[in-house]
Amino acid sequence: MARLLLPSPRNERSALFLKVFAKHVSDGAGSILIPFFAVNEIDIDAVDTANTAANNAYNSFQKMEKDSESMFNDFINDFDKIVADHKGCVQAAKPYFFSNTKRLGDFGVTIHRNRIVYAKDRKTLCEDIMKFINHNASLPVAERPITAAYEANNKIDLAANLAALPGIMDAIDDYNQMVKDKETEHAIFVVEDKIVAKFLRITGQYIIKQFPMNPKTATLWGYTVVDALIGPVKTVAKFKKGEKKRLYGVRVGSKLKNTGASIQEITKRKAGTGVPIIINPGETWKVVRGYGIMTATSRGILLTGAITYFRNR
Repeated sequence: MARLLLPSPRNERSALFLKVFAKHVSDGAGSILIPFFAVNEIDIDAVDTANTAANNAYNSFQKMEKDSESMFNDFINDFDKIVADHKGCVQAAKPYFFSNTKRLGDFGVTIHRNRIVYAKDRKTLCEDIMKFINHNASLPVAERPITAAYEANNKIDLAANLAALPGIMDAIDDYNQMVKDKETEHAIFVVEDKIVAKFLRITGQYIIKQFPMNPKTATLWGYTVVDALIGPVKTVAKFKKGEKKRLYGVRVGSKLKNTGASIQEITKRKAGTGVPIIINPGETWKVVRGYGIMTATSRGILLTGAITYFRNR
């Protein structure tokens, strides 16, 4: 018995498609794929277009990944330093207005239940910092919570921070746009690559079935064919604290063991239906029909978990 090994890396998947395509073209009217494509309404030229699109999107994504990382590194150190300065100033200003901390709102500071809340969005936080610096500077010197002495003692230059923030905000805009563009390219890649992957899988299965006496003939189309191993394989699923996982191809009738530190809750199929089966650490459970696909949940947010089970090949 033989089985196909389909490549995972994009460049290898693309190379395999091109080999299948070239073999099909080379065989001409004698190609064994002609009737298969006709019956299943497969347009190999459309798959070729998808393969090219997947390659282009993948290459663009990879380049944008590097570019976005470089863009992030260009501004993040200056940004983090200014944010640290800002948080120090806010903490210093809070006791200044201890009788009415809501006055910090005039400085662009958000107070919730007497706790300071900083914006999570970087650009919004920059705007809040600018508002703080500008409002502090607008007050008479004698009424400023952040004094020149405070700046000197803490090695802070609010004027320099204020001057740097517009450039940092522009850099953040450019970075955010790059991230969006990167995500767009990745989404295109996923859609187009699925077309290629499906084509390779179904075409490979068709080819290998055409040569039951010598399935490795499929290597002429570029496929990798190996002798299939018989029997289930022992598998360990590891869980982070409180994590839920779906286990596929679990061998019915085999023993499943909780080899982790947390309690495991087992339910049926992907939806996790039925009364949960509780397996304590060290306990085993015989897998019954209906649990070939199961949902396992590691109970206990402070403990990691593990399940050792037998999976069908």
